[in-house]
Amino acid sequence: GIKRFEKEILVFDSLNNAINYPENSVLVTGSSFVRLWKNVAADVAPLSVIHRGYGGSNIPEMAYYIERIAFPHNLKAVVLYTGSNDLTVSNNDKSPVQILETFKQIIHTLRKKFPEIPIIWIEISPSPRRWKVWDKIEETNTLIREYSSSQPLLHTVSVKNAFLDESNQPIGKYFGKDNLHYNEEGYVIWGNSLAPQIHKILDVK
Repeated sequence: GIKRFEKEILVFDSLNNAINYPENSVLVTGSSFVRLWKNVAADVAPLSVIHRGYGGSNIPEMAYYIERIAFPHNLKAVVLYTGSNDLTVSNNDKSPVQILETFKQIIHTLRKKFPEIPIIWIEISPSPRRWKVWDKIEETNTLIREYSSSQPLLHTVSVKNAFLDESNQPIGKYFGKDNLHYNEEGYVIWGNSLAPQIHKILDVK
């Protein structure tokens, strides 16, 4: 059920107790794309990062755990990658509107403790494995982008253009064996694409 990643969240709880994170850190949380973003701290430096990717979490799981992940910290911003595992060509898929509604819940929860910090959502990225549902992914990205632009301090960033070729197909060489997650080269592109966008929003010179 919703608690299938409880063990991973318990690890986060113990890290919170063991590590004294700098004030004004940026929480980077999300599903496996964030979990596998090993160079996140170097990529978004000089910002201090609290790295919290877990499982292949879906958006209801993110809504369930976000308070426990975020509230122990004093944060400068939250960077979030979630929703991609709700559009997988399976029977459990959510509709783009359902994903938007759950996203709103996550933002509502975060705003209870963090009314005035930027929250940055990374748009769901293209991949060969999920290419069949790219239209639904794009619909979801558009819904969340439009919602975010109507809210204070809510931003979206995108890596799409870095991972599609001239004919608008995913560039296969950037992906690992599963055709979903990036390989090392792909993560360099991902980091190089996201860092300037995040820095600009957070006014990092």
